[in-house]
Amino acid sequence: MNTWNATLFPKHVAGESKSPVMATSATLKEHCGFSNCKLSDGEPSPDAPAALYLTTTMTGALAASVEKAGSVVLLLQGTSSGFFQTAATRFKQARFKQAA
Repeated sequence: MNTWNATLFPKHVAGESKSPVMATSATLKEHCGFSNCKLSDGEPSPDAPAALYLTTTMTGALAASVEKAGSVVLLLQGTSSGFFQTAATRFKQARFKQAA
């Protein structure tokens, strides 16, 4: 009997996201993957609308934006080695490993 293994690779489509995507650095914006990704102009205000923030550093303003506006923070590790340190939060957490 023959057996087959198939691997599917998604097709990258550089389209717009449904929600705003904000990168906290030019390097992260360059690798964002969405055509409407914008460079964050500093810390979000408490009145800022909900957005997805790409960052390597969690700040109090980002945490407040998550808590008050319902934003999402994708916290990326700045290196491909070592451990990714976390801290206790009052909201859901997810860890993503950055590809080298």
